[in-house]
Amino acid sequence: MARHWFSFAVVASLLVMVTSIVYAQGKAPASTQLGSPVKGQFKKFGQNGVVEMASGTRDVYVQLAPKCRTVISGIAEPSFLAPQMFVKIPEIEANALGETKGAIKKLDIVAPDPNTEIPTFYTESATASLTQKKLTKEEAEKFNKYFVRGTITKISGDDNERELQIKVPNVTVTAKLAPDCKIEVLSDAVRFARPGDEAEVREGSEVQVPMPPAPKAAKNAPKGATPAAAPQGPRFIIATWFQVTAKEPLTGKKKPAGKK
Repeated sequence: MARHWFSFAVVASLLVMVTSIVYAQGKAPASTQLGSPVKGQFKKFGQNGVVEMASGTRDVYVQLAPKCRTVISGIAEPSFLAPQMFVKIPEIEANALGETKGAIKKLDIVAPDPNTEIPTFYTESATASLTQKKLTKEEAEKFNKYFVRGTITKISGDDNERELQIKVPNVTVTAKLAPDCKIEVLSDAVRFARPGDEAEVREGSEVQVPMPPAPKAAKNAPKGATPAAAPQGPRFIIATWFQVTAKEPLTGKKKPAGKK
């Protein structure tokens, strides 16, 4: 990859400036619609919301458009889980008090969505629904297969045995992770992306951004020497659909056995 004479911060600022001005004027930037997806490797995500990725021998700077469809997917290890993550458990034995039997065998880290991904604590058993009526003690303690979707509020235990507390409507569900629990990530959190992950702009437009001039050739260059070819410039894209697929399992800080 050729080194450019400009920094990521400079390029990102220029791209943000160009796009913000034209969007403020109520129109899209002068651009060319992408004819095909742009694939490469994720490099970094700047504080100003610009993604840097590498595609072939060129750098690509990506501004995520308002309402951009962003998908970050992959698998994760238990150590990656953290409070405030929004998660989904497709099925677990539980009662209306939030107590569980067995362990979580499948857990998804998802993005909250007011239309499709909202906090939920549901069972098909009419006698165990908190939203239908006030339950008797016997009904509340009865175990059924529940679908759970909510926010992690607390994680305890170590790498051998982790217990989660998940806030759902009207109650907090407490459950342990199975040793072989499958954890999948399907989120919109670009912060989950790591350098080297597979990145792809599936839909978007390429824009022209004014770049700083290249530095002048050295004065002591040999007379008549052929000047070196300038490195191929980067591409600038406003993405309306951007996705990253984790190359390796997502991990977090490990907790040795016995450490709570």
